[in-house]
Amino acid sequence: MRLPKLQSTRSETKVLSAFGGYNANGRIQDGEFSDMKNMTVDYYPILSPRIPRGKLRDLTDCKGLYGTDKLVWVTENKLYYNQSEACDLKESCKDKERTFVRMGAYLCVFPDKVMYNVYDQTLTDMENKVTTTTKPSFTLCKMDGTVFPEKKTYTGDTEPDKTQYEYWIDTSENTVVMKIWSENSAAWVSVGTTYVKIQSPGIGKGFKVYDAATFSGVDKRAEIYNNYDFNTSNILYGCGDDYVIVMGLINKVFTNSENITISRTVPDMDFVTEMDNRLWGCSSTNHEIYACKLGDPKNWRCYMGLSSDSYAVTVGSEGDFTGAISYSGSVLFFKEGGMHRLFGDKPSNYELSWKPMRGVQLGSEKSLIVLNEVLYYKSRDGICAYNGSMPSKISGNLGTEMYYDAVAGGYRDKYYVCMRDELSNYCTYVYDITKGMWTKEDEGIKKAFAYSDGGLYFLDKNNSIWVINYEQIFMPIAPMDDRFGEQYMYPGEWYPGAIPVGEEEENQEWYAVTGDMGLDSIYNKYIRELVIRLEIEADAYFKIEIMYDSENWQKVMEYTGTKKRSYQVPVRIKRCDHFKLRLSGKGAVKVYSIAQMIQEGSAVSG
Repeated sequence: MRLPKLQSTRSETKVLSAFGGYNANGRIQDGEFSDMKNMTVDYYPILSPRIPRGKLRDLTDCKGLYGTDKLVWVTENKLYYNQSEACDLKESCKDKERTFVRMGAYLCVFPDKVMYNVYDQTLTDMENKVTTTTKPSFTLCKMDGTVFPEKKTYTGDTEPDKTQYEYWIDTSENTVVMKIWSENSAAWVSVGTTYVKIQSPGIGKGFKVYDAATFSGVDKRAEIYNNYDFNTSNILYGCGDDYVIVMGLINKVFTNSENITISRTVPDMDFVTEMDNRLWGCSSTNHEIYACKLGDPKNWRCYMGLSSDSYAVTVGSEGDFTGAISYSGSVLFFKEGGMHRLFGDKPSNYELSWKPMRGVQLGSEKSLIVLNEVLYYKSRDGICAYNGSMPSKISGNLGTEMYYDAVAGGYRDKYYVCMRDELSNYCTYVYDITKGMWTKEDEGIKKAFAYSDGGLYFLDKNNSIWVINYEQIFMPIAPMDDRFGEQYMYPGEWYPGAIPVGEEEENQEWYAVTGDMGLDSIYNKYIRELVIRLEIEADAYFKIEIMYDSENWQKVMEYTGTKKRSYQVPVRIKRCDHFKLRLSGKGAVKVYSIAQMIQEGSAVSG
């Protein structure tokens, strides 16, 4: 009788020593994780949780966070710069979210439309409006304000006696002209430009020379020649507290029948950015793009035919503006379906083009971040990277889930973005641009990110400001080095000018869930054992759980570190079709490798 011959089984060891990032797709690579919380790829190829954060301070009803040379925020309708109260903002805007733009020494705040000088701590209103308290007088004058003497000025359609009159307002033609007698030409010669001095107590307060001011309430009367309408935008060629000087031609002098109003206004804009010493903005309501006067955020309607003029253009593209940013020598105005790009160095050669492409998603204007010379933003179908040609999607590992209302920040080659899913659950994802990997951090709303003074800050739903890289905030005092006269660090002693962090985040919970293991082989094999190599800091906690065949999580083992040490943890695996692991814990743990002991199944042959 012949017995069946049993073949001996073979085994092999497969070591996973490089851990990738987050991948929410159905099929993922070895070393990637289908779910995670509070993880980082800073220590790649080692698997590790992120470092704790530091809480800067708690605010009351914060209405804006911004990073420039110092951190800026608004709370209780007050502007704070470098953690100190700077000024009160407009009461009419107290319930509105603030937008900030830095231009030279000025921190411009919208929709308040004010400028805070960070050097002399002065606050200036971009807009100005004056209504006279007395009926203003209008007097014909020269550019310097010198009034033409009435007795020496003649008005008529025939040539006056040159010995009696020095100036002639010639009304003989359809266009009235001011003339002056020239001895050299022996004739009356036209004066190129005439001006009008408008006088009333306080009429010029808050204005300056070459401001563009809009007048209203000026009479339309016979004394005003050439159908000139003062009720429009006028350039102020002279200005004092009680007078302004504008271009115009009138018959010597008259007093207006009513008080008048003079105003300098800033357009209402959806988004504002800065480039080449100008502020740029856009309005979906008016379908317009604007630029302020060169170096002057107060003037948006100053048109003198100069290279420093303001600029405005109407666009015909479909949809609302969804974001604006200056990038690589151009100003980019986004819509969901494309982008307007404006380039040039003065109004006479500004060019505006339209490029159909994946634009910024509506509500995700705060996702626009320039990091390592590349522009990143949230489009309708994912996170895009734009280098000046066409955008490319980089968020394939986030799966097919739709996300909205993205808010982002950039720090150390990493793009931080907080988004909500279709169920309005918010989560923060981090893209490491040098490694091309995503990680998933914590849940919860982050209202804004701000980079300032070497740190990346964010505002959470409770109006608390946190700093992500807390180790950069405290600056240790250093002892003198006798060799070089330089300073070295003393642990535990902190530089007095450092930003004080009020509270350090406690050991945060973290976890990382592998993909299904055991599905990559069609042969009669199974994983018999896992050996996990890890390092645990003192007081850190580490747990291993396993799920067989998509059922329930089962705890395998857990450790609490009494001191910093390394472990080699064996995990016995029962025979199954597939399984996945969840590694979790609190505090600093580093996983160096997972070794799989693979056993070939037995077979009976006849």
